[in-house]
Amino acid sequence: RTFTVRGIGEQAFFCCNKLKSVVFGDSVSYIGYSIFQNCYSLTSVTLPKNLASIGEEAFIYCYELKDVYFYGTEEEWLNIPVSYGAFDMSATIHFESEQ
Repeated sequence: RTFTVRGIGEQAFFCCNKLKSVVFGDSVSYIGYSIFQNCYSLTSVTLPKNLASIGEEAFIYCYELKDVYFYGTEEEWLNIPVSYGAFDMSATIHFESEQ
């Protein structure tokens, strides 16, 4: 039996302080509210091209998040609805063409 994850709900990884890197599969289309809040050790996140939305404060207080890899173009990234306060860090967004 195969399961497909379409989205990750709110605060799924809240305060997972040992979490360093996350790679979302292609089937994930949304990530929820405060999904990684207070994940102080998180340094990189890889997001799929078909991501449709990023919830409010998704990466708030992720002070070590330096790299976000998006498997789409910059134009596609700019079309994703990103809720208020999703990012409060100075991570570099890397696009498909750069990878």
